[in-house]
Amino acid sequence: MPGLSFEGIMSYPTDEKTGETVRLLEKNGIPVRMVSGRPDIYPLGSKKPLYHEIGLTEIRTGIFVLGAGKYYRFQRDKDDPRKVYYADRSALRVLCTVISRPVRDMAIIDGGIKTFSTFAGPPYGYFIDYPRALMSAMLVEHGHVDVSECQRKPRIGEMVTAVPNHPGICLNLHDTLVGVRRGRVEAVWPILARGKIQ
Repeated sequence: MPGLSFEGIMSYPTDEKTGETVRLLEKNGIPVRMVSGRPDIYPLGSKKPLYHEIGLTEIRTGIFVLGAGKYYRFQRDKDDPRKVYYADRSALRVLCTVISRPVRDMAIIDGGIKTFSTFAGPPYGYFIDYPRALMSAMLVEHGHVDVSECQRKPRIGEMVTAVPNHPGICLNLHDTLVGVRRGRVEAVWPILARGKIQ
């Protein structure tokens, strides 16, 4: 079409199909000058990334610092929401304080929708210290955590560590990311792009 110049493709997720698409376009006489995608593409069972094979010319790193692409989130068992797989995939942790224990089997934390987002829940997040706990509901600034299946119950004033359902959306709600390695703060990064969608 006159006035249009096809430069390339942008894919998400970026996987083997991206490479197939590039090959099909070029086979049909459409040159692909730019291929934009994620840098963390690994075929199943492989530790060798695919981005060279696919021919990426632009890398969108996104939340790569928090974990590897499509593998950066934990997964819940479909039959038992308290059973979680790959909880160690995401490097992002959210520290919240237990501010109330209104009944025996519930804890109220000082993190809610403004802290975690409502992505893919309930339940919201996964509690490292209390793996059988479920955040069953959230208000704007508070989370309601069902601790009925926890042998040890959290106490008022205790800090609990949660992995959010979606690290990228969670991070976009905060101004600062604190980088910690082996219990020591190594970096404090401002999140400059947060809330910049217009």
